[in-house]
Amino acid sequence: MPVTVTINVTNVPTGNASQAFCGSANLSQLVATGTNIKWYNAATGGTEYPASLWTLVGLVNGTTYYASQTVNGCESTSRFAVTAVVNPIPTAPNASAQTFCNAALVSDLLPNGSAYTWYDAMTGGNVVVSTASISSGTYYVSQTVNGCESSRTAVTVTINITTAPTASAQTFCNSALVANLAAVGTGLQWYSASIGGSALSASTTLATGTYYVSQTINGCESTRTSVSVTVNVSTAPTSNAQTFCSAGTVADLVAAGSSLQWYTAPTGGSPISTTTALTSGIYYVSQTVNGCESTRTAVNVTISSPATPTGATTQTIFGGVGPDATIEDISVSGTNVIWYPTAADAAAGTNAIPAGTQLVDGTTYYAVSVVGTCRSTALAVTVVVVLENESFDIKSLKFYPNPVIDILTISYSSEITSVQVYDISGRQIRNMNPNSNLVTVDLSDLATSVYVVKVFANDTSSEFKVVKK
Repeated sequence: MPVTVTINVTNVPTGNASQAFCGSANLSQLVATGTNIKWYNAATGGTEYPASLWTLVGLVNGTTYYASQTVNGCESTSRFAVTAVVNPIPTAPNASAQTFCNAALVSDLLPNGSAYTWYDAMTGGNVVVSTASISSGTYYVSQTVNGCESSRTAVTVTINITTAPTASAQTFCNSALVANLAAVGTGLQWYSASIGGSALSASTTLATGTYYVSQTINGCESTRTSVSVTVNVSTAPTSNAQTFCSAGTVADLVAAGSSLQWYTAPTGGSPISTTTALTSGIYYVSQTVNGCESTRTAVNVTISSPATPTGATTQTIFGGVGPDATIEDISVSGTNVIWYPTAADAAAGTNAIPAGTQLVDGTTYYAVSVVGTCRSTALAVTVVVVLENESFDIKSLKFYPNPVIDILTISYSSEITSVQVYDISGRQIRNMNPNSNLVTVDLSDLATSVYVVKVFANDTSSEFKVVKK
């Protein structure tokens, strides 16, 4: 009679051959996949750990434990080996209170790295991701070593927020430095850009444009405030040397510019009142445009006061005939002497008497010295014309060369007391008192023209013309 035989073969349980735990673990925490698992202390034979004691059997790091399974009443002949790895719980990381300026992320906190985890609570709570912004408060950090996470360390975090300083648009005259800029804040620093770059030196020269200022409080620098800067440059006014006759005041000075101010020094000092009397010397003028005063222009000022011609106020003029006694015969000393018929003409400079004008007996003539545009007061000379009373020995008068280039030589039989030279308009340009029979007259500086030379001797006179080359 046939007999059916069934041999049930039970396989070995499966699982991870090495299983890790943190701090401590017991046998019940080992994992083997199978049915009716049994644990032993050896691969064969050995001692079985009763299931009722599994929670009491502490796992020993590096120890191998063995598992079988039983299916249909048949226990596997081979056992699954599991080595227990029991890693110690790491200590909580070291971390101090931390301070940041204006803003920071979790990734900025120390310690940092892949082994650290930050939380919003001492236990439980939520993980704070590295890209999250942080605010003032307390954060908690753990570290993980060999898969085991430590307890958490509390870290106080302070975010110091420094506001940007306040500043208004600023205007300067002619030039200014960064040191001249103004803003309301602490630990100010000025920049030429809104972000980045280096702070400008206080001695940096400003130009029209935009500058940026930050402030630093508790070591934290703020964002930057933009400040519009305008540097108004006023150029110095233009002016020429000026001459005034006898007197003048600051109000008489002339320069091209706006809101002019006059000074006695190139820098510093106070403006001169417009009523201040002028003296010969250098004055300095500035102009003010858009509220900015310029540098100063030097102006040479001359106060010219020609001296009144000198000479006898009554003079006797001898002549052979009437035409021999002319305006040139009156003897006076002065610079560029011009004769006028009346005191009013002399004062006004009108109706000058031309050379060769015949004198009228008993008439008063007026002599004025002229220097540039300035005129002296007049010398009044009354003439007595005596004809045929005493004559000039014209034959004894010698002069040469004629034409003359530079030196004119004059000789006469009697002592020559005066030599006067006039241009063709009657203006006296030389007046010499040589008191000698032989006289030399330097004409080298005169322009090419015809000149009248008047020679006086023994209360008589004669004249002749010379050509200057």
